[in-house]
Formats: sequence, C-alpha cells, structure tokens
Amino acid sequence: MTLLASTALPITATAAVVLVASLVLTIGWLVLVFR
Repeated sequence: MTLLASTALPITATAAVVLVASLVLTIGWLVLVFR
C-alpha cells in the first residue's frame, strides 16, 4: 500500500499541474481572442 501511494501521489500531482496549466492557457487564449 505504501508503494502504491508513493507511486500514485506524484502521478496525481503531475496530472493536476498539467490540468491547471492547460486550463490557464485555454482561458488566457480565449481572453486574447475575444478581447
């Protein structure tokens, strides 16, 4: 269980960072386009 947690946590953190980054980029692009 410890091995699973130590493997899943970095993957989840990386996925969350990628998701937030893509969301910010998308919103920023939309603001630039529709400004």
